[in-house]
Amino acid sequence: MSSVEAASRVDLTLAVAQGAPIMAQQDWVRALAEAGLANVKIRPARVGDEVGIENRGSEQSPVYAVTGVLTSRNELRLPGGSFKQGEIGLVVSWITNLALHGPTIDRGPKVAFGLRQHEFNSLYKDLSKTVNIPTKGVGRGTVVRQIGAELKHRVKLDPMLFESLNRGSVGEDLAGLSSGTALAYVLSPMGLCFAPLKKDGEVECVTKPSGKDHQAWPIGWPPRASRADLLPKLFEFISVNVRDVSLAKLLDVVSDRVEATILVDHASLARERIDPEAAAVLIPRSRTTCSLLLKKALWQAKLEYKLLVDEAGKPFLWVTAIKRN
Repeated sequence: MSSVEAASRVDLTLAVAQGAPIMAQQDWVRALAEAGLANVKIRPARVGDEVGIENRGSEQSPVYAVTGVLTSRNELRLPGGSFKQGEIGLVVSWITNLALHGPTIDRGPKVAFGLRQHEFNSLYKDLSKTVNIPTKGVGRGTVVRQIGAELKHRVKLDPMLFESLNRGSVGEDLAGLSSGTALAYVLSPMGLCFAPLKKDGEVECVTKPSGKDHQAWPIGWPPRASRADLLPKLFEFISVNVRDVSLAKLLDVVSDRVEATILVDHASLARERIDPEAAAVLIPRSRTTCSLLLKKALWQAKLEYKLLVDEAGKPFLWVTAIKRN
């Protein structure tokens, strides 16, 4: 169902209200499936249908049957609130929380990071703000503070951590990306991440060491739209003949060509001892798409890429080391 192992099963039924766009119904089902929600059914709305949760299992082994309504305005109404198609991540967070903690009767359910729905929505919107400062060559700690200064939610950065971060600088221009994705990316190479924490009634973003046992704000989100619609230039055909070109240079060229930022998972490359500046790329003369060109070039360096979106829905490419079996 999600990257978090659920304690209980959740079955989701979408009751489609009269007037709901037919294509939108298919888009919802596909987007939910791509997000990892397997137990989803869709049917026409019936008289008496109401949004709700019913435990059809036992107290010890709950099976939560959730009824949601897909409205004529193409919004999904659940007990956790109303969601638009661009908010699949919020739907996943709500269902994951239900599976792990059960329904919450008072004050609304908690979603990701132990936040209430309205708290998470407020933070997500805040982190959608566009970064408009220069970052390339600037100390990481300075970038974190500058981005944080533009947010309503406080970014908590220990003074000692600030000094440690500033020993390294950001190698990319992150202007134009959203604040959440940029913050997570700036922290990642230093073995750090950030996560929301509610303290004294206020939600703040706390930096901490990365680790499997820690929840962390992600560097980008799976896209809802099709890849071709999201970044059409990535799938345009071009003529290529790449010889004795460094992977770093090729990434710059592809980035300019497809008009999208390419972010490199420096932490995974460091673990695998892969240097994009030293890795040479060889692609024989051919006619291909930028997508295939990038796949072939990265494969030569034991790397791969994903197309992700930031909190504002802007696409970018994420380059990381191929996971070993």
